[in-house]
Amino acid sequence: MKPAPGRLPSLGFVAVILVYAAVAGFFAWGAATPPLDRIFRVTQALRGNDRMRLGADVRALLLRELRDHLALRQALLGEDGIGILSAHQGGWLATPTAWLLRFPDSERVRALRLEVHTAPEHLPFTLTVRGPTFRKRTTVSVPGAIEIALPPPGPEPEIIEVRLGGKRFAPDPSELAVRLSFEEGP
Repeated sequence: MKPAPGRLPSLGFVAVILVYAAVAGFFAWGAATPPLDRIFRVTQALRGNDRMRLGADVRALLLRELRDHLALRQALLGEDGIGILSAHQGGWLATPTAWLLRFPDSERVRALRLEVHTAPEHLPFTLTVRGPTFRKRTTVSVPGAIEIALPPPGPEPEIIEVRLGGKRFAPDPSELAVRLSFEEGP
């Protein structure tokens, strides 16, 4: 038997299709990771000695959520205007790439200070410091202290990448022996 031409589907059929669509939409909405949960997972991975790279999408998400949720700054850095997000112990870096978070009220911090105690057989290595408006690269060939001047902070929070690398440089925390601190000035 053929349905009559121009006849619409029954109300029950339409209701079933709408319910299935609503259920599919609900599960798709529920499966999405909330932004703050995603930030929590990223920061835990960074602090857990994970050698992850922060992609542009994660950096943008972090900066957007810092603007939207003022308590997130307190949770990540406390009262400090600048701090290390990556794995470290008292400033001693645990990974060859460290991610820093800097806020506009950190204008007193004028430079990054790196105390290099790396064994001579792992030297030289390159040190790259990259922020949203600057990039500085230098070669470290002897142990000692290095200062990298920072430009004044912008009006928004910033993520700064500090990367150590080289041919003879193994990404092993026991071989890093680099301590990162912040120099304040006038």
